[in-house]
Amino acid sequence: MHGRILLTSICLIAFFTSTVFGEEAVEQSMTETLLKEAAVLKEKDPDQWKAWDEEVKGVLAEHAEKYAGWMKPYNAPDPDIGVLDLPLPYLIFNGRENADGKRFGHLHLAAIIKSSDKRRVDVVLELTAEDPYLGDYVADAMVPDRADGIVRKLLATNPKLTTYHPIVAIAREFAPQLAAETRTAVYDAIRKNWNKGPSNGDGERYWRVLLELDLERGRREIIPFYGKHEHGEIGPKYDFEVIKVLGDFASPSREVADAARKWLKNKPKDSSDENHLRILLVRSDPENELGPFVEHVRSLVKDLKQTQEEKLVREIRNQINTQLRALVAHLRNESADALREFLMAAEVDYLSRFKILGALVKSNHPQAEQYVRKWMDDPDFPVEHPTSLSIMRTWVRWALPDWGDLGKKLAHEYPEEATKPRPQRWRDY
Repeated sequence: MHGRILLTSICLIAFFTSTVFGEEAVEQSMTETLLKEAAVLKEKDPDQWKAWDEEVKGVLAEHAEKYAGWMKPYNAPDPDIGVLDLPLPYLIFNGRENADGKRFGHLHLAAIIKSSDKRRVDVVLELTAEDPYLGDYVADAMVPDRADGIVRKLLATNPKLTTYHPIVAIAREFAPQLAAETRTAVYDAIRKNWNKGPSNGDGERYWRVLLELDLERGRREIIPFYGKHEHGEIGPKYDFEVIKVLGDFASPSREVADAARKWLKNKPKDSSDENHLRILLVRSDPENELGPFVEHVRSLVKDLKQTQEEKLVREIRNQINTQLRALVAHLRNESADALREFLMAAEVDYLSRFKILGALVKSNHPQAEQYVRKWMDDPDFPVEHPTSLSIMRTWVRWALPDWGDLGKKLAHEYPEEATKPRPQRWRDY
């Protein structure tokens, strides 16, 4: 759910009497239908209605008590009455009654989106007719098997698309559920509206949706923007955003690999771009590029050992760890064996080495058990700072149960320490 504050009262949609699809007007909107149901519910069983009111008050009171001590209460999470799964007519009625243009409007809308009543989709669609900036809420409320039909009807109105339009929001979240011809129609509509590259902001958001809709076509059409300026011959270039978007959708692709090789050959001015290009290249062609990638990291480790200048040391270390972590995250099984030599390199930071160890254990590498024992038991295990070793060993104890069958087996030998329990937010690396 979005943390935005809803500025539009739900009562605005109570009088909206036609659909957003450009069809003939209907007798009443879904919101009006639900308001009538609410009136019947309230009259038929006032005690139940009061009970729902009390449940809402309880959630709000608990939230107020929980966050009363916050120095900046406006940073506290919003209260969530969606957990109560209250009847949709009740939520519509009270959203309309209590909406003050601030928190209460969002409070009820967030609950409407979570409702188990599938009519929530029609309610939110009606709301976007009054406030088109709420398109993301349509995607949040969407029932997957309705996505294609709704997008088709919205396209028939020939709308002016924006990054927050319901069509774009639904396509971003439900592209696989759309029929092939629908995906093509949405893709064409977005490109008609946005014929530029993936500039920071709207441009990048549009291109992410485009690649969700048609990965190969999106790759083919975004690649030519590399090296071009956002505004003719002046201003920043699209380079970083092109690499970033392609990287977020990276998978084996000859077209992307060829482009990345060409861009690397021309030596990007920004070392960060070079790092991301190398990662993009190896993910686009792991069969041919994993070896050269490892050799490059090996040369960086060698350079680090021979470098004394503090600024250069930081830069090289950042390159090493950025590239190792990204590769392990995306090519875990394929990269585990190739990267195991860096497990014993003190020049590599302990988070990167921890990720490599996890990849070895999860992929059941023949030497994984040996590496875990060395990590946990060897008093001379190479580390840059002695205190790092204690942290590294604690992390392994926390992570072993999540590292597959071999990890579970080793967890019996290296259980969590009672004085250092795993935090609730511990992430499985």
